[in-house]
Amino acid sequence: MDRLHKKQGVFAVVECLQCGFRYTNPRPTRKAIEDFYPKNYGPYRGEVPSEIDWFSKGSSLLVQFKNTLKYRVLTRYYDYQIRNRPLGSLVIKQLPEKVQRLVERLAWRLFKMRNPRIPVFCGNGRVLDIGCGNGLYLSFLKSLGWDVTGFDIEDHIAPVLKETGVSVFTGNLEAFSAVRGTYDLITMWHVLEHLHEPLKDLKTIRKLLSDHGSILIEVPNSDSPAAKLFRSDWYQWDLPRHLSHFTPQSLIRMLNESGFRVRDIIHLRRSTLPLSLKYWIDKKKSLNHLTFLTNQDRYGRILRFFDHIYSFGRSGENILVAAELQL
Repeated sequence: MDRLHKKQGVFAVVECLQCGFRYTNPRPTRKAIEDFYPKNYGPYRGEVPSEIDWFSKGSSLLVQFKNTLKYRVLTRYYDYQIRNRPLGSLVIKQLPEKVQRLVERLAWRLFKMRNPRIPVFCGNGRVLDIGCGNGLYLSFLKSLGWDVTGFDIEDHIAPVLKETGVSVFTGNLEAFSAVRGTYDLITMWHVLEHLHEPLKDLKTIRKLLSDHGSILIEVPNSDSPAAKLFRSDWYQWDLPRHLSHFTPQSLIRMLNESGFRVRDIIHLRRSTLPLSLKYWIDKKKSLNHLTFLTNQDRYGRILRFFDHIYSFGRSGENILVAAELQL
């Protein structure tokens, strides 16, 4: 059944004996799947900010130090032009130039690790976020100078998002009438696993990307230790909304087949271990006394410590793949 929204139905994950691809079977039709995306579905919730401030508020030495490093990372390593420069840190300015460069580089590595979705800027780049949800990601990129466009199959949030100046299209991806080669960057954050025909859709998306553009895709990793440990209780099976269940190998293979060349694959630190544990305890009624372990505030941090181990061992619950066109 749909364990997230308590809707009835029996669904299973099967694996192709020839290629190893995993998918939901039986799979709801395009019409039937609509019932599993209620208006309170997570990605549609939340307010869309009219203005994004990248820098922390306050004037303490620590705030100035952090803001200065963030400003230098965004402008020197990501090529962004930040209009509202934060108050500079006197601590950093007093350091020798070589030490400043070293601190900046360390800050860049930390920023890149914590913000893998932030792309390097490319002039007046155009970005399309497929499955834009509440549009928060597009609002961030817009604040950094990108020309942003959103696409989603539902229009729950589209009117609100349009009020912030973001172009949003809804409907069928195949009918999306953008000019070939329009976008320099296309992003899909936990979207590909929801599509009925991911290979066909990737081939459609490929036509929208400019010759030197990139695509960023994030999906759950069904080959992760967490998936193997919790099995049917793994939170990110998310049946029946997730129709495909990727591994790093199957995602790379599909991207290659659809005309992309994978440039990088990142195992992310984000995981759902506390939620998977809750599913497991809820099913084992004799273990109800362990429910306290699912308390996000008290024990979530302990469980999420394993995120760092999984990420370091390249076996994270979520993977982010950067790819470009095969020319």
